[in-house]
Amino acid sequence: MYCWTATGERQTQKFRERYVNSVLSQEIGWFDTCGASELSTKLAEMIGKVQDGTGRKVGDLIQYLTQFVAAMGVAFYLNWKLSLVLLAAIPIIGAAGIISYLLVCAGDGVTGASGTELNLGAFMIMAITSAQQQALEQYAGAGGLASQALNAIRTVTALNMQPGIVSRYRHFLYEAMLVGVRKGVNVGLGNGAVFGACFLTYALGFWYGGNLVADALENNCTHDCLTGGDVLAVFFSTIMGSIALGQVAPPLTAFSSARAAVGSILEIVERVPLIDGLSDDGMKPDVKCRGEIVVENVHFAYPSRPNLQVCKGYDLQIAAGETVALVGMSGAGKSTLINLLLRFYDPQKGRIMLDSYDIKELNIKYLRQQCGYVGQEPVLFAVSVNA
Repeated sequence: MYCWTATGERQTQKFRERYVNSVLSQEIGWFDTCGASELSTKLAEMIGKVQDGTGRKVGDLIQYLTQFVAAMGVAFYLNWKLSLVLLAAIPIIGAAGIISYLLVCAGDGVTGASGTELNLGAFMIMAITSAQQQALEQYAGAGGLASQALNAIRTVTALNMQPGIVSRYRHFLYEAMLVGVRKGVNVGLGNGAVFGACFLTYALGFWYGGNLVADALENNCTHDCLTGGDVLAVFFSTIMGSIALGQVAPPLTAFSSARAAVGSILEIVERVPLIDGLSDDGMKPDVKCRGEIVVENVHFAYPSRPNLQVCKGYDLQIAAGETVALVGMSGAGKSTLINLLLRFYDPQKGRIMLDSYDIKELNIKYLRQQCGYVGQEPVLFAVSVNA
């Protein structure tokens, strides 16, 4: 268990580092569309699932499979006839299991596979993965909404938006609750079918074992005779094997949940940013930056509002050392021009020049080192201002 737990910890630590590095390297436009406040909530939930699926659950799976094989071996060694009859009932339990997971799939709105993919493992993985993914999306949305509301609590209070925020938050939780309730009801019905099949199998085992003992007594058996103790030994070996086989489900559930979480993590980790602020590509002129800025026919719309053009053919020229104030109504594009100059975004059309260089050709870190920028709502870190 120690080895698998340590391995899971190391893997999740690497996932955390790669996830944070990838998030920090994404362009600002990506945060506008994905919901920046949801990222930390997703990270905590998804990493927990990955750690559960790559840690001790692997050791548990190996232990239970070994226990199942050993118990079945003992049962067949003691009396193969009774063991074979008990194993013959496995298709009944398997059919009940398929019904169980069909119910789970129906409750989660999962479309079943066809052909050779129709097996118990496929149903289990699809059902659990779907439920986990749906619940994760709803809880992430709820966490993101709460984070946004608390970060802008002054605006929320000033506009009396508290009832609306609470209503939207309740909607997210209600959807997650519906997913859990549907899954719970169907899992309960399915488990009832599975345990009913198991109890019927136990009844068959005792009935057939009793008949074998009675036949041995009637035939005056004197060597290698089946006794009541043998029946109980075979029966309880089979029970132990069945219990071990049943305990395989939680690790498989953890693996399917981890698979769903890893998919969401890798989607972010493997994403190549359109504007990589950590890249070393691009020019770094040796001459000192003069600060001459030219804006030529710039058209731009934010990724979150692609149908709303903020900049429509903007042209501007600022000489080196010149002090310029941009004046206009709200939404005219004053802050947008600064964002474009810093390459938080790229214009859909046109270009911006700095000292006769197109800023797209300059190294992004070099470009931003030449600019001093204080936003409308600045946030100071511990070392933002040096004495």
